[in-house]
Amino acid sequence: MKLDVPVMFNAEVVHKGKRLAKPEAQTEWIEVEVREVSDFDAPLATEWTREDSSPACTRWFEETHWVPYEYKDEDGGRHRLDAEGLRERLRTGRKSQNPLSVGTEHVLQDFAAGNRPAFDPASFRSIESSDRDAVRSAAMKNASNAIIVDGGLYKRGSEPVYRLTRSRIASAGGRHSLRPEVALVSEGGDPKDMFRANRWDDMAEEAGERYNRQVELDETARITVYIPESIRFDDERAALFTGLEGILSSQRRFLQTARLSDMRTWLELAEALAAAKENWTDETAAALETAADTYLAVTLAADDYYSGTLKAVMNRWRMRPLGDDFDGSSVLKPY
Repeated sequence: MKLDVPVMFNAEVVHKGKRLAKPEAQTEWIEVEVREVSDFDAPLATEWTREDSSPACTRWFEETHWVPYEYKDEDGGRHRLDAEGLRERLRTGRKSQNPLSVGTEHVLQDFAAGNRPAFDPASFRSIESSDRDAVRSAAMKNASNAIIVDGGLYKRGSEPVYRLTRSRIASAGGRHSLRPEVALVSEGGDPKDMFRANRWDDMAEEAGERYNRQVELDETARITVYIPESIRFDDERAALFTGLEGILSSQRRFLQTARLSDMRTWLELAEALAAAKENWTDETAAALETAADTYLAVTLAADDYYSGTLKAVMNRWRMRPLGDDFDGSSVLKPY
């Protein structure tokens, strides 16, 4: 679908009959193309229900998750933007709730209403500098990160994951219930609290271990996975790396007065972690586990809090599901 997009860029221009350049905002229309994709080529990959009962999903296209482009009304209600709504926003210069336009909204609206002239290089004596190319590239990139499926607008995203946090536990009548938060990998969060969309049962077991109580998970938060191969986030390695980094960072301040043996095990663990992050192999993974076990036995054995923290990190790693082999491209970032 070809669309005319209003954009604004800054330029240093010299007007005809003048000598000095001055900065001015310039506006113009540029044509971009947002790809229209069929349901067959971009099928539903995942689907879930939010806490406010609104539906959410991702589609799978070009080895990437795509999420519906949504906006909120004045009452906070969620709405999905369709192709016709996008055309209207572009036609009127509206930038808010519109993923394509580039510039300041009131300037774009004035331009779309015909109150500002379109950029014309011939109308100036000279153009000393401008960010026109960068703005045009940004608009083109915005368009490349969007697709239209069955009339609806989708933006490039990432897969959904569960976030397991104590603050979401509710207790009533001696029973404990927990509704995990569902978020996209790209939205961040503490990896130790994140579980892949296909690991509901493992997350339930982790909740019981972590909170030392029988916790019943709210099934309404469960993610339905339609395309198993679209689930790629390496949550276990992300949790391992982040957990070990946190322990090393917290213990760093004690190194100046630590025993030589404690300094040595700290350095060995830090070096093993760096090597594993740089090049993950069976050898670097085994060395990392050995270094963590040594640090636990030599340095943290008498420290209940940090030894418990490190045990929890390593227990989760060693209890990971068998057969989950990932290339590591999405350990701590969306792929």
